[in-house]
Amino acid sequence: MLAKNPIVSQEKDNNNSNEIIDILCGECDSQCSENECLNETNSQDDIIKKMPQGEGYCYHLGILIFAPFFKKLRKKGIEFILQWLISILLGAKNIEQTKQINYASLNMIIDKSIKSQKLQRATIKKHTNDDNINKLLAFNMEIVDVANCQDYYYDPHTKHYTGMRKILKGWCAKIKMPGKVVNMDFIHTSKGYPVYIGVDDNYDDMRVRFFRQTEEFREIGNIPQEKTLTYIVDRGIFSQEVFDQVINTDNLHLITWEKDYKNDKWDKQATTYKGSIVRYRNNKDDNYFINYEYQQNQWAQNSKIRQLIVRISRYKEKKYTEVSILTDDIHRNGNEIVFCMFNRWIQENDFKYLIDHFGIDQITSYDYFDYHEIKDLLEDKEYISGEYKAAHKEVEQLRRYLKTALYKLHRMRKTKKRKKYTAKEIERKNNLKKQIKELSDQYEIKETQRNEIQKYVSKIEELVNNNTEKLCPDVKRMMDITKMIARNIFYLTFEPFRLDYNNYRDDLMIFRELSRAHGMIRKNKYGNLDIDLHTIMELTPKMRKVFNNILNNINAQDIVMPNCNETKISLKLNENIDSFFAFSS
Repeated sequence: MLAKNPIVSQEKDNNNSNEIIDILCGECDSQCSENECLNETNSQDDIIKKMPQGEGYCYHLGILIFAPFFKKLRKKGIEFILQWLISILLGAKNIEQTKQINYASLNMIIDKSIKSQKLQRATIKKHTNDDNINKLLAFNMEIVDVANCQDYYYDPHTKHYTGMRKILKGWCAKIKMPGKVVNMDFIHTSKGYPVYIGVDDNYDDMRVRFFRQTEEFREIGNIPQEKTLTYIVDRGIFSQEVFDQVINTDNLHLITWEKDYKNDKWDKQATTYKGSIVRYRNNKDDNYFINYEYQQNQWAQNSKIRQLIVRISRYKEKKYTEVSILTDDIHRNGNEIVFCMFNRWIQENDFKYLIDHFGIDQITSYDYFDYHEIKDLLEDKEYISGEYKAAHKEVEQLRRYLKTALYKLHRMRKTKKRKKYTAKEIERKNNLKKQIKELSDQYEIKETQRNEIQKYVSKIEELVNNNTEKLCPDVKRMMDITKMIARNIFYLTFEPFRLDYNNYRDDLMIFRELSRAHGMIRKNKYGNLDIDLHTIMELTPKMRKVFNNILNNINAQDIVMPNCNETKISLKLNENIDSFFAFSS
């Protein structure tokens, strides 16, 4: 097991950036001084004083609807992610896309920002250590109330790597074949909030990573050992060894599909239970039902595993699909188990949303190290050598060719048993015999060569001998956790809007408009800041009403600017946006 990344600095002093500036100043995109590299422009008060009549236009002010969460970040001492958190919420999926940010306006919000992309990458790397990663994960778990959640979805998501590094291969769903991959193992709550991510290569199988990561998740989230957690996992976890380990682990349950189920276990005489699951279309009143019935018994392959045979049909449809669900939880209500398994779509949908809007599939860092550098940190295992696999593949291929040739000869003899062969058929028969003789000789030679090869070798030794490399996972992991936090604070702020607006077709897009609105900022007589938000899209009366309700609820939380001054702010929609910006003839 990999304990620590030997390349990434584990220093905890994140305040001194002089070393980074010495390295990067002069290597930026243009010639700059230290302050220009850090983009340390005038303070917020100085900027406001320079504004005509004490007010001015500022970009990205809509991001302040998330101010309650920014305040919590500062209280937790992890405000170092503020710039990248805001950039992600503004649509920057990677560091390159942060060039779309207006840094003068960003300084109004957080006081100090880093403009140079090279310096941003170096700063992220400087902040990357085990302590900060654990703090970010703990904060993310806290805001989505992990303490009151029992059921979790676990699923590995693979990123296809197309670079030049010689990293380990694994199954890649995107290309539907093995390829060089980076594994991102996610844990989501039963409500669909991502709360944990592990980034690694394919040295350990997912079945091994599962137990290590779920234990780390419990530890970071400060979840009591006596609390029972249930993980719902796709059929990739299917294994008798996994089932046995789950059964022997206290306060852990597993729900998964039965792999290669043959649709042959339904008993018409057995007790059958019925239920339905509601699905929504365009709003909370536009719904339909997925009806199901199920039977339950002990699983034939393991008496300690409970099997639920489920038949599913859509509303008013006669056709059904039959599946098998397995779990070690023998006491839980069957309808709850069926719902948990069928509700996995919320995690799959979230993967697409995380990719499209938060860039969860970005590499972030191309730092790497060779396996000989980390061999002492890994637990070695016996492994079928690559040389043996290649030889075995050749033997199996020759065996298939030989089998085909023998079958053709057999069919020819059977068809012409009572008839004379034509000259052409005799030629074909002789060619088949010659081909069979050649294939047999090749098969014997290759089989002998394969048997002389050592089948099991040290996996680490083979990786070292093959000069295998591993991408440094920590920088990507920290950035991905930041993206998960961005996703969660967006949804936590968005949920009240969804309930009031009640239109599932475009509610996410419209709410995103509010979060990316620009606006006017002015200092009032009490020394606080009044902020008028100007959305680009024209809002309907219904949208304005719902937005005003949301902003009033946010203002009621005594929100402040995310900068160190913590000036109190008040948000509202501008009422005269058309006359303010529109051109008239």
